[in-house]
Amino acid sequence: MRELRFVLGVLFLIAPSVGLLPAAAQDDLPNEYTFDSGASIRYPAGWTVEQTEDDFWVLTGPDVDVFVSDAAELRALGITTNDLATLLGEYFYPMDESITFDPANVQMIDLDGREAAAYRYTDIMEDGRSFECVLIAVPFSSGDTGLLDAALYAEEPDSDLDVLYEIAAAFDAAGAPDVASVPDAEDEPPARTGTVGAYQPGACPFDFPLPEGLVEGDNLECGWLTVPEDYDAPDGPTLELAVAILHSLSDDPLPDPIIYLEGGPGGSALVGIDFWVDTPLRADRDFILIDQRGTGYSKPTLDCWELYEESEDDDRDLYMACYARLIAEGINLSAYNSANNAADIVALWEALDYDAVNLYGISYGTRLALTVMRDHPAGLRSVVLDSVYPPQANALDEQSVHGALAMLHLFDSCAADAACSAAYGDLEAKFFSLVDQLNAEPYIFTDEYGVEDEVTGDALVDALFDALYATFAVPTLPYGIYLLDQGEYDLGLDVLSGNYTVAELEAIAAGEDPSAGLEVEEAGEETGETVDGDSEGMHNSVECYEEIHFNAYDRAVAFVEANDIPAQLAGSQLSDVEYSLELCEYWQVGQSGPEENEPVVSDVPTLVLAGSYDPITPVSWSQSAADYLSSSYFFEFPNAGHGAIDAGDCALAVIQAFLDDPAAEPDASCIADIEVEFFIGDLSLVDQFDALYGEEEAE
Repeated sequence: MRELRFVLGVLFLIAPSVGLLPAAAQDDLPNEYTFDSGASIRYPAGWTVEQTEDDFWVLTGPDVDVFVSDAAELRALGITTNDLATLLGEYFYPMDESITFDPANVQMIDLDGREAAAYRYTDIMEDGRSFECVLIAVPFSSGDTGLLDAALYAEEPDSDLDVLYEIAAAFDAAGAPDVASVPDAEDEPPARTGTVGAYQPGACPFDFPLPEGLVEGDNLECGWLTVPEDYDAPDGPTLELAVAILHSLSDDPLPDPIIYLEGGPGGSALVGIDFWVDTPLRADRDFILIDQRGTGYSKPTLDCWELYEESEDDDRDLYMACYARLIAEGINLSAYNSANNAADIVALWEALDYDAVNLYGISYGTRLALTVMRDHPAGLRSVVLDSVYPPQANALDEQSVHGALAMLHLFDSCAADAACSAAYGDLEAKFFSLVDQLNAEPYIFTDEYGVEDEVTGDALVDALFDALYATFAVPTLPYGIYLLDQGEYDLGLDVLSGNYTVAELEAIAAGEDPSAGLEVEEAGEETGETVDGDSEGMHNSVECYEEIHFNAYDRAVAFVEANDIPAQLAGSQLSDVEYSLELCEYWQVGQSGPEENEPVVSDVPTLVLAGSYDPITPVSWSQSAADYLSSSYFFEFPNAGHGAIDAGDCALAVIQAFLDDPAAEPDASCIADIEVEFFIGDLSLVDQFDALYGEEEAE
């Protein structure tokens, strides 16, 4: 048999409607087995039922093997559709290329008066032997759908089909072995209950010291917002969302606060609280942080801590383990999407009794803000969209191109700068040469734990892509490429990874330690109790539900070719696209309607900002969003990466002016004075670096 076994089962999200088997079926299925959940199944004499170590249930007959899974495994397979023929096609993913699915061979059958779908196919084993199999999609009385996969070893396999159909009907009548949904009492996850939409003040949840200047109970208030997991089922499970209110620096603050929407999706606003302590945006208004559903300190969290544990498994297996765990905990991952997320934001300001609010979103936070503008515009005084991820953008189709264009923009900027071009020459040619060289012969290094690892050319592209996010790092990146070209790989990789500001490199060049006097907090091991700033489960659930099905790898390749993207830049980027598409094949959460691929049209006053070096949400996306917002103002900051707010005093002045009067275009004349001053250095800095850190590095 194939290692991957299709199963018969049902997703009981509500109590199953239990019917009775017809008398004939009961006569033919005299034996009975009761599962841990209390459901029972009747089956023919001479058959056995057992549970395997990996939680599959196996029904074995004289000439037939039937595989049955628990509810967690079924949900992991993503069996959610009631379109039976579509179900067979979507979830028929064989482990052997010799097996293909032909939808023309799907036959509709009658199962005890109910229409089901059956698909016959031939399985070929490694030794060349073949046997007949049947895959049956079964509609259950509860309204859910099950899937049966059986191997037929009889010389006349058709003789076994009636028995299989009766077993399928028996599962319909008796229920399914929903083992994972009935955990032992000591393992049962805590109930999530509360009054929907209620805000309850409480102790701040931070597991790190509060930033200087914040005092809980004085200028900082924390609390919990209770919301439905699914707004279409308000009486169902509830979530507790962590909230932190940074009170205004004014003794007489304005009545309309700023609600900050973190990016990701999956980022934690509360983990990044230190960024907002001294922001001028607190001058006149309270500044509210909320950990969106599934993120940060909110409960439950969708953080995939499996990824941080020592394991020899590849990422796919670790993500699958995370998915199965979250499903087994009773979490409805399909409810973690932008529409429900937007309803949470409205519930927040209503629970806090605000008549009007201002939203500030960055990256995915802009998509969330746009969703609020689309679904709940009442109560919005103004919106700031910084580095926009608009719904009409096909992110994966375009990702490789936009990332590459940001890198090419960096090369062009250095070439147009007299000092940069004189110091570093043809940066583009040098970088492409490095990529080719390291892809052919990777650089081998030993990490801090004494483990050997390698740096390929594609890894170099990934490092540059990531570094362009950070505005402060942009002026240092040409120097990183120069160091690599000169064979100084260790410091070159460090600089190219965006780990230094210009001021820090200048301090090192002067023989000074830029970290002197600074306290460095070492990161601890990620566990199920550790809160970090990135919820992989939330990220996957949002992207797989409302973005992935509008994208395709072939279109991504065509987009790269149409834009003449150099092969050195396209390779790693396309690999990332392919990986994301494959991830959603097993992170099954259903898919959104077409509205999640359509532009948001609104007359809410909106400030739209973009950074010229942004590799992930390009300027064109921000402009595209602004085109549909009739009361919007769009500005590009020529020195910024991902997050125009990092562009300096000019960006903050523009944002503040807009918030003061959203109906008037803010004065953005300061943008004309912004210049990128690239760091100019030579190999002497390497000696200074070794003198400062050589002994420490050796240890």
